[in-house]
Amino acid sequence: MGKRIIKAIIFDLGQTLVDSSKGFRTAEKEVQKKIFHELDLESWDDFILNYRKIRKEFQYSNNVVRKVMWGKIYSEYNRKPHSKLLEKWEDNYWNVVQSLTEPFPEAETVLDKLVYDYKLALITNITGLGKRCLHDFPELEKFFKTIVFAGECNVPLKPDKKPFLLCLENLSINPG
Repeated sequence: MGKRIIKAIIFDLGQTLVDSSKGFRTAEKEVQKKIFHELDLESWDDFILNYRKIRKEFQYSNNVVRKVMWGKIYSEYNRKPHSKLLEKWEDNYWNVVQSLTEPFPEAETVLDKLVYDYKLALITNITGLGKRCLHDFPELEKFFKTIVFAGECNVPLKPDKKPFLLCLENLSINPG
């Protein structure tokens, strides 16, 4: 029998093992309403077009820091946001997402089948859900031989290659 090529399987958390879609939709709508109200605008349609345009720019740049994105929205309207308010909104945003996040129904079953044949690892960005959400699901956490929180302890955020190299090193697997 030949040497097994696949030695490990590396997972992400959000939208891979856990479903946060309802939380994201709810949190996003809440903050859109808050910003619209705070800016005291007249046209919701114009605001939402600007909001979505800026959100898309941030998604393409892989920037997940919501308060920075929201600050850009304020600057589109020549307004300066209150940084403490945006920080509060961002905390609330992630709390809403976290509270409405659930494991996908098949996640535990899949991990349970894979763990006997492969080393399982998790790499998730610390910004956003990451660490704050993983510990809510010990039934998933227990399967991973190593967990890397990108954005913590000088480990850059994904998609940088360093979190992946650290993960492979923790698993004693040569990247080659």
